[in-house]
Amino acid sequence: MKRYLLVATGLLLGLLALTILATNVLARLPANQSASKGIYVQFDKGIEGVITRDNGFPVAGGHHRWLWLELEPDYDNDYRFNQEIGTFVLQEVARGKKAAIGVESFVAPTSQYAKKVGPPYGTIAIPEWLRSSPGIIELSHPVTGTWYVLNFLNATYKAKYAEFIYALADWLAANPNVAANVGWIEMGVGLESETQPVDIYKASQAEITNYYLNRAPGGENPPGWTSNDWTRFVNWCTDLYVDAFRVRNPSLSSIPIFLNCAPEFKGKDNRSNREAFTTYAATKGIGLKNNGLQADRAPASLYDPLIKWGSVVATTTVPIAWETYSVWLTNTTTLYWGILCALDKHPDVLEPTRDLMVDGSYNPKPDYVAIWRWAEPYLGVTPSTTPGIWCALRETETGGEPGNFFFWLFQNDSLPGGRTVALKPGVNSGDAWILVTGKEGRYTRRTDRATGNPYMHFQVLNPSPYYGNPNGYVFTVTVTYLDKGTDSWKLTYDSSEGRKDAYPVVTKTNTNTWKKATFVLRDARFGNGYRDNGMGGGIGSSAADLTIDCLDSGDEYIHMVEIKRIDSGATPSPTPTTVPCTIRGRVILEGRPTPPHARWVTPLTVTVGSTNYAATTDTSGYFTVTVSSPGTYDIRVKNMHTLRNVKRGVTLIAGQNEINFGTLLEGDANNDNVVDMRDFVILRVTYNTSDPRADFNQDGVVDMVDFVRLRVNYGKSGDVEVP
Repeated sequence: MKRYLLVATGLLLGLLALTILATNVLARLPANQSASKGIYVQFDKGIEGVITRDNGFPVAGGHHRWLWLELEPDYDNDYRFNQEIGTFVLQEVARGKKAAIGVESFVAPTSQYAKKVGPPYGTIAIPEWLRSSPGIIELSHPVTGTWYVLNFLNATYKAKYAEFIYALADWLAANPNVAANVGWIEMGVGLESETQPVDIYKASQAEITNYYLNRAPGGENPPGWTSNDWTRFVNWCTDLYVDAFRVRNPSLSSIPIFLNCAPEFKGKDNRSNREAFTTYAATKGIGLKNNGLQADRAPASLYDPLIKWGSVVATTTVPIAWETYSVWLTNTTTLYWGILCALDKHPDVLEPTRDLMVDGSYNPKPDYVAIWRWAEPYLGVTPSTTPGIWCALRETETGGEPGNFFFWLFQNDSLPGGRTVALKPGVNSGDAWILVTGKEGRYTRRTDRATGNPYMHFQVLNPSPYYGNPNGYVFTVTVTYLDKGTDSWKLTYDSSEGRKDAYPVVTKTNTNTWKKATFVLRDARFGNGYRDNGMGGGIGSSAADLTIDCLDSGDEYIHMVEIKRIDSGATPSPTPTTVPCTIRGRVILEGRPTPPHARWVTPLTVTVGSTNYAATTDTSGYFTVTVSSPGTYDIRVKNMHTLRNVKRGVTLIAGQNEINFGTLLEGDANNDNVVDMRDFVILRVTYNTSDPRADFNQDGVVDMVDFVRLRVNYGKSGDVEVP
């Protein structure tokens, strides 16, 4: 479990952490699986094709899970992989997305399928032709039972299920064009593919629970199943998927496989087995997906496997994923803190339901989409490739995970003068922050001058490219603070010349809102550091890399501290007396593969007021422009073959300004800010060439794909207003 009280001593644990880290390359995923990272829309089959990257959503793919009876319906070996899975993959490819796939053989009485079919067979998702095999299904109770239940331990069931999974893997390997567009596969194990045969906490499943605990045959001590019985079955499923998708078909090794490991089944002996089957799966290279992401979930042990195997000191690297629903993340605030909770475990994949991005009419929820867009760059990264490190300050309110959510930046309460006070709903009610609206204020921490603790200390991950700053990076540090009172605070940091103050000192104006202060550090060393032990704790050194100092004039309420690299290879120089004004912009480029990808790298003209700046996007569409002075400007962004976008009345402050400039519409081959007949003529005469003017998707050839981009945007002109 996570701890926020960090121990400032080396001792044996420090030596152990150093030994582990010395043998760990800090890799997040095998290189051949890195293209699968991203955000996938859950149950994406057949829904409106609105949630796409071209429409401004930060999504990499879509997911669907089939009932086994849909894929082998009428008789043994009657496989419908082409018709079902193949069609879904093509649908996702047409939307510019990868496809994630899974299967299930047993569903809850409250599922849509069970409601449609009704009792007694509505829970059974195996093919009808298999139901008649002795012992595979039976009523939960011979007299009073309402539903049929599935005997997962039945030998015939296991043989037929293995045959089905082998056939699926063989089909996928025989269709490499399909396999290349499969983002990941989720294992089908128990109820609704998860690691339990029944949800014992649901009253609607009480009779089914009674069956597995007291009547089910085939276990080590029948009737009823023990924890060991179920662990062995889950591990059998792991071995099956490894053999089918790795050993038998090594060409599929680039597709991550996930075990849906949120629940467990303790059996009639009431012994936990989540640790056993997740460890078994992880050591086989199977990823772990928790299907219950919440902002603050109890008990905290539900998330322990992801903390353990998502850590940089994990003994092996496996994919990490989260699945979540609007029933848990009910508004902007809970979504935001849920995403912070997820990122704290360093995931590769996030899988939300579509109502966490769009409303019932498929209109975007802008506040929700902005949160997903902020989170996306932090998926599947290492300390070397992350766009930044951060710490979000909090404490559990429900008995869930204690302490902060952090992304390789750690707040250390044990350093001198730095013990903070945690605030959360219903606690410390005398603090005015509780009256503040905004997602940042659900939880926070503050300094505590009254007890001699005027500081808040932070340390970077050791080892990492931030620790010691061996590459001479220039950093921005952004502090999100509560503008409460009219006192001042400052940021100090570990520099190449010792302890320094960052510029400027922040004086609050008592707006009672959350604000951001950004500092540019050109000579940061960050040479103190913190060693993560992979269990939610670790070892901090005896000095801080960053410190927020309340200047003994009033306590500071801090939501987040985020450090980002903005340069490399620079010769460190003293912190300047003036802070540059930097635009960190993002554009969406039409017709490109899922980022990061080389085809996202493209030149831009960025016009701030009346001044033009040249910029180049990176492999995810981000670019940086340094402006001479802060102020309020209309900012325009254009590529040589797109329409120009404009964002009006943008106030640029000293430091870094993160701005989304929307989607650049392709088709302007002659660069006159209009898509019309003149552009079509250029496309026609350059067709089947590599002329860059009409190669709108930058794949090296002018072809039908480029014509489609021109046709969609024909008649449009810039400037395109961006809200």
